[in-house]
Amino acid sequence: MDFIERLEQEELDMLVKMPYRVGYWVSQSDTTGGDESEEQELAALATIVRGYSEDFCKSEFVQRIMELTVENKNKWPEWQGNLDLVPNECRQLIAKLSDELPPREMDALRSNLYEIGLSIALAYREIDEDAFLTDVQKIWIMVRERIYAWREGRTPRSGAYLYNISGDEYLALRQLADVLSIPPTHMF
Repeated sequence: MDFIERLEQEELDMLVKMPYRVGYWVSQSDTTGGDESEEQELAALATIVRGYSEDFCKSEFVQRIMELTVENKNKWPEWQGNLDLVPNECRQLIAKLSDELPPREMDALRSNLYEIGLSIALAYREIDEDAFLTDVQKIWIMVRERIYAWREGRTPRSGAYLYNISGDEYLALRQLADVLSIPPTHMF
């Protein structure tokens, strides 16, 4: 990849670690599952990152970035720090690359980062034992989703999405979509 070779080392490092950091950031946005869910989500994140590195449907650029992310697996624990910086790092990375990458590659990168966050949110359901959903709550969630979907001009999401993604994970995904400039109609 000619573009990758032109990047300064600091930019390349940020680009390579961003897929993992985004996934870990979304994972850590919901802490209700405790240590057990932490281990399971780390395993799920590793599987998701490896899976996305083998996704030949994305652009060659994004695939190469994902391959580099997997090649640097030994650095993943280091990449778990300072998670509060992830949205701003993501914003800076997208701003920098927007001037240098073709729109198709930028769209593929944005989509890839968002899909990693969404995949990790869906991968493991953290359940707050004190907050099981009643039938009335489930109905309210579905009605509210239909109203929001109608207002945003999109298809309502399924119950599997709505019940599996916690409120904190949903807020993290909304923030990620905003940072990546992904319209709400393309979320989920």
